[in-house]
Amino acid sequence: MKIPTLAGLLLIAGASTLVAETKLDANEDGMITMEEMAATFPDVSTDTFSAADADDNGALDATELTAAQEAGLIPTDM
Repeated sequence: MKIPTLAGLLLIAGASTLVAETKLDANEDGMITMEEMAATFPDVSTDTFSAADADDNGALDATELTAAQEAGLIPTDM
C-alpha cells in the first residue's frame, strides 16, 4: 500500500513542478487562472476552463492541469 501512495505523491510533485515551469503560471503561484490561460491559449474558452477546474475554485492546480491536458481540453504545447 505504501508504494502506490509514494507513486501518487511523486506524480503530484512532478505535476506541481510542471505548473511552476510552464509559461501559463505568469505569477508563479502554482495555480493557473483563466486570465493566465487566455494569455497563452486564447482559444481555451471559459467553459473549457471551468470543466477542467474540478474543485471549482477558479484556478487549476497541477493535478487539474495535467488531467485537462490528458483529456485534450487544454493544449500541451507551450
